[in-house]
Amino acid sequence: MPFRCNTCKKQFSVKTNSVMHASKIGYQKWAIAIYLVSTSLKGVSSMKLHRDLGITQKSAWHLLQRIRKAYDEISVMFGGESEVDESYFGGKEKNKHESKKLKAGRGTVGKTTVVGMKNRDTNRVQAEVVESTNKETLQSFVTEDTSLDSVVYTDEALAYRGLPREHQAVSHSMGNTCGKWPTQTAWNPSGVC
Repeated sequence: MPFRCNTCKKQFSVKTNSVMHASKIGYQKWAIAIYLVSTSLKGVSSMKLHRDLGITQKSAWHLLQRIRKAYDEISVMFGGESEVDESYFGGKEKNKHESKKLKAGRGTVGKTTVVGMKNRDTNRVQAEVVESTNKETLQSFVTEDTSLDSVVYTDEALAYRGLPREHQAVSHSMGNTCGKWPTQTAWNPSGVC
């Protein structure tokens, strides 16, 4: 049922300025689609929504894109203890065709850098593709998604030094000596348990 604003005299409904804005698909179908997307472990295809909701595949695809976009915009701040690390994804240079080789070295050359964070309390994960692993990039990723009272665990990379959060560095070279990873802190610079 549309409503009318007394000040601007425009009509609006519950769908206005929401994920359902200007959609002719009914509320019930939206609710079922949101339920299917949120409870599915491996995602839902537009063909499945088309069959389940009785709408065209084109409408189901559009509906699915709007739901996914709404999930992308939800940002939850991490509190408590969080672990942060970066990783590189891509094939080895030696396994590529000759025409695709960059011939610029080994290691991270030609790979995509992804920085990720996992909250120890909720097991929630946040990841983002980044252009570089410099101090500015990594620290902005951490500060945007963690609350001020968070404790952040990272490796000993110099880019994480000076984080405006409580920070502890894990020493990978020391190994697991006492049932947990040793950390370097101001009171324990050696990282020994």
